[in-house]
Amino acid sequence: MYSVIGEELGFAGCAIVILFFLILFGRSLLVASRAPDNDGRLVGVGLVTVLATQTFLNIGGVTKFVPLTGLPLPFISHGGSSLITGFIGIGILLAVSDGQPAAPPRNRIAKPAKGVSRKGAQRNRRTSTD
Repeated sequence: MYSVIGEELGFAGCAIVILFFLILFGRSLLVASRAPDNDGRLVGVGLVTVLATQTFLNIGGVTKFVPLTGLPLPFISHGGSSLITGFIGIGILLAVSDGQPAAPPRNRIAKPAKGVSRKGAQRNRRTSTD
């Protein structure tokens, strides 16, 4: 299927497919790394590894980088049971990510009131809680 995408859409189409898979694997590894327990991390990394290996073997086989193995390209090639297992794997990854806290905003520094220096604001905070 990757060769058909390359023939129909050219280099740009192939680059978009590879970029899609890289984003998918990167975000999946991020979900796995944020898992609250080791079991979730291991399951997440294992699922990403299986999908990444399958993708690498398919694209590598089509481009003559590695020998052909007959594995379908995940989520793109028509491979009935492979498509079902891919979606089950993504569903398990979503279950691992369920309940994870959202990433905090990048800039959460409290701004002091006008006319008060930052050190003064910290001093006032310390003395008010004592």
